[in-house]
Order: sequence, then structure tokens, then C-alpha cells
Amino acid sequence: MQRDLRILIVDDHPMTVNGYINVLRNENIEGHNLIFTKALDCQQAYELITTQHFDIAYLDLSLPPYEEKNITSGLDLGVLIRKTIPDCVVIILTMHSEATLVDRLIKEINPDGILCKGDIDIDEFVNAFKIIFEGERYMSSKIVKSLRDKDFDKYNLDNYDSQVLMR
Repeated sequence: MQRDLRILIVDDHPMTVNGYINVLRNENIEGHNLIFTKALDCQQAYELITTQHFDIAYLDLSLPPYEEKNITSGLDLGVLIRKTIPDCVVIILTMHSEATLVDRLIKEINPDGILCKGDIDIDEFVNAFKIIFEGERYMSSKIVKSLRDKDFDKYNLDNYDSQVLMR
């Protein structure tokens, strides 16, 4: 018997959302029936998160806000999901890889995955899904590099020392 796997995808670009759905729909996750729900802004996402259960949530960070509820980004939605659906797998999709942002995401949401949109292709998107679905954390290479660079910054290394250590 197949188990429903409810996936929420939140991004303000409809074509992007549909692309994610089409890529994941082609994946055969044994024993699971993938059910997709999409939201294009923070208000739609808020209403879905507070009324439905999701197993996986893909969240873009830059979204039109829901000012009445003070939900201004995918980060706020991630915090909301952690409070209302604690067993939901949260995957962040972003164009940004700055260490301070990544550090904040980890501290406030502790996502199961962080994917830098400019860093992944279809194969890596699918691979990340499979890795996360198996219960492991996944961060795309720009995110890992950003965290690594942040760790080196606290030692006040000069450029030469940083290059030697990064090899």
C-alpha cells in the first residue's frame, strides 16, 4: 500500500514551482504517492501551513510578505513550520549563500537542506531530495563553502594561509 507524501513548494515564481514539481514527479519513491501543494507568497503559505500537514516543505527565502501576520520571508515560514509541523522536513531554496544568512537559517530553522539555486541543476536537485528523504542533511557546495569560509574568518588568517588550508 502506498503512503501519501505531502510536499509543499513555496516560491513566488510559478514557472519555478512547476519546474520543481515536474522534476520531483518523475522520481519514483518506492511506496510513496507524491502529492504537491504550491504557494506563491507568504500569505498563501501561512494559510496552508496552519491548516494542513506536510511531510516536506521547499521554501524560497525571498517572497511577498504577509504583513498582517508579520511573515516576511521563507525564513519566517520555516520557523512557523518548526512550531506547527515539527516533523516536517524543511528544505531552503535561495539565491543567497552569505555566511551570516546561512548561520541564521541553521540557528532559527535548522533546515534539513539548504540549496543555493545558482549552484544546482536538475540532477543535484534530485540527488539532494533523495539524500534528505533518507534522513541525512544536505547543503549545496556554495552553502558549504560559505560556512567553511566563515569558520576560517574567525581565525584572522591572511589570504595565503586561507588558501593553503582550503586545499
